[in-house]
Amino acid sequence: MICIKKDPYLKPIVEDIETGGPIVMMRYLDDPEVFQKLAQAMGFDVLGDNVNSVEQNALKADAEDQTAQ
Repeated sequence: MICIKKDPYLKPIVEDIETGGPIVMMRYLDDPEVFQKLAQAMGFDVLGDNVNSVEQNALKADAEDQTAQ
């Protein structure tokens, strides 16, 4: 969370969410650009409506490499 607070784009959003609570958070998550930036900052890969963690993507890639051999 510290890295997100250093991001000039995300800092005011995170501060607003911290003071406004879940209702404010949902307003931001309805914004695709904000949702994507927050997800990426937290280590998630956002593709359309799908959100995958970087770890899940790495595990999937390793499994695909092993089956290809």
